[in-house]
Amino acid sequence: MKKSIYSKKQQILLTWLKEQREAQGFTMRDLGAKLKVPHTLVGKVEQGERRLDVVEFVEYCAALDLDAKEGLALIIGKTEKTVKMIKAKAVNAKAVKTVKKKSPAKR
Repeated sequence: MKKSIYSKKQQILLTWLKEQREAQGFTMRDLGAKLKVPHTLVGKVEQGERRLDVVEFVEYCAALDLDAKEGLALIIGKTEKTVKMIKAKAVNAKAVKTVKKKSPAKR
């Protein structure tokens, strides 16, 4: 097994984290402040100079209000489209349960 810091999957994950940060309008300084770490750590993570462990990854995602499972799905073979479909199914399932609860009982 080669070091994951140089793998394609690591690059996919880092690109996803950076795109999510930028899409939300956060600077590296903003995210560093939310995580209570120096902004340089955010830069090193995004550049692949520093690797996140699992707990740090989950905290990083939480600071960006992201579902860590979505990021992991990108590197374990599921595409973003699949992730969106899974989320849509979950939302639909909740909606169906809500409708069933509100339906009047049959006489």
